[in-house]
Amino acid sequence: MRNGKTLFLIGLSHLTASVDRRERFAGPSSRVRDLHKLLLGVEGVSEVLVVATCNRVESYGVAE
Repeated sequence: MRNGKTLFLIGLSHLTASVDRRERFAGPSSRVRDLHKLLLGVEGVSEVLVVATCNRVESYGVAE
């Protein structure tokens, strides 16, 4: 990005991770909120969006 910020994507899907692993990041909305808070706590990360479905978990974000 031109402003010195980087858009990133971190994801797991049914093609790349087992059900057990995906369930560690998805499941109840409280887990999704915890993942959101965890990523926002990383130095340089200013924005995060977490998308969680039964087959995938994706985190989009902006970092400096």
